[in-house]
Amino acid sequence: MPAHSEHPANAFCPACGSYKINVVKKYICDDYTHVRRRRCRDCFYRWYTVQEPEEIVPPNYRVVYVEDELYGQITKVVKS
Repeated sequence: MPAHSEHPANAFCPACGSYKINVVKKYICDDYTHVRRRRCRDCFYRWYTVQEPEEIVPPNYRVVYVEDELYGQITKVVKS
């Protein structure tokens, strides 16, 4: 499987390594944690991912948009 260190862990299938994945269902828990049910379009493997509640970006940081070959435009938070 290729190295995926620059991409989020939930951006590829843990079974076959494909980037062709869909979010099938999304749940929001009482503590605002997001749970997503994902499915690979190549091997049909299904798994869950969890996203913690969002945080406020501190004033000494800024949000930048970067073009990515695989995902198109992605968002990064960098220190000013």
